[in-house]
Amino acid sequence: MRISSLMLGAVLAAGCGGMDTAIDRDDRWTLDHATTAGGLLGVWGSGPSDVWVVGGQTDRSLVLHGDGTGWTPFDVSSTSLLFSVYGFTDSDVYAVGEHGLILHYDGKTWVTVESGTDLPLYGLWGASGEDVWIVGGGLSGPAGSAVVLRGARGSFHVVDLPADLAPNVLFKAHGFASDDVMLVGGGGAVLRWNGVQWRRDPVPTSASLFATWGRGADDAYAVGGSGTGEILHFDGQAWSQVNEGPIGSGLNGVFTSLEGPTIAVGPESVVIELGRDGSLVQPRLPKLDPAPFLHGVWGDGHGTTYAVGGDLFAYPGPMTGVILSRH
Repeated sequence: MRISSLMLGAVLAAGCGGMDTAIDRDDRWTLDHATTAGGLLGVWGSGPSDVWVVGGQTDRSLVLHGDGTGWTPFDVSSTSLLFSVYGFTDSDVYAVGEHGLILHYDGKTWVTVESGTDLPLYGLWGASGEDVWIVGGGLSGPAGSAVVLRGARGSFHVVDLPADLAPNVLFKAHGFASDDVMLVGGGGAVLRWNGVQWRRDPVPTSASLFATWGRGADDAYAVGGSGTGEILHFDGQAWSQVNEGPIGSGLNGVFTSLEGPTIAVGPESVVIELGRDGSLVQPRLPKLDPAPFLHGVWGDGHGTTYAVGGDLFAYPGPMTGVILSRH
């Protein structure tokens, strides 16, 4: 098992600690679910009663479904750890992971989709169910060797990136239309597709960026870092650093919505809430032992946000998983 090709190899090296600019306060984060079946790395849903969480162990995938009242495991019969999940309806959902694994859910079963690569696939996004982008790559690969796939369901093709723009690995994808796609990855890479050509945005960091999300083309975020966390914001013209002071650990996931705050997560139960007024708040979370490494975050648009992770530092040994929720 290639631990060097996994974000658990890159990001687990991140230092952990507090955030000087944060305000510690009570909040409504609670432990929603815990499992010994595997660590949890990705979360997405089509609504409050249809939420998917993915992860697993070194030798098997783990897929959980939430209906708003509980979490049910799905048998996906695959042997690779899953990193990310994203979909379009309750019958059109994808998950990606180690060894080039792509899974698709059609409302009844999860089936494997041919990817054409055995490199890790870390993230995905789509403008629609007919236009899905998947990204990944090997951490030890040469510059320009990041993997980008585009397609739908049973047919994906390789997207050729300009070698002088691309890093060796891309971790996440997000966008706002088929001609407005954003990919983030190693070395502070932010690649943009406008439907005709690629460009690489200048950003105020050389640290790896592990996740991105946005409210719109003029209001997007990217997070990452290692010893200190990075939060970057795009206003439609340029990227800038949100945090004036250091955040004490790398950040692995980010989610934002039209009405709510931007929420970023990281190791040692780190949750950062960025208000619309620019304030940074670090709420208290349930005290768990060990403190979970939080890897993914997503909100249902109806007042509930989920953060997922677990005892990911145990890799490659048996990992446990947790789902935290905020109402």
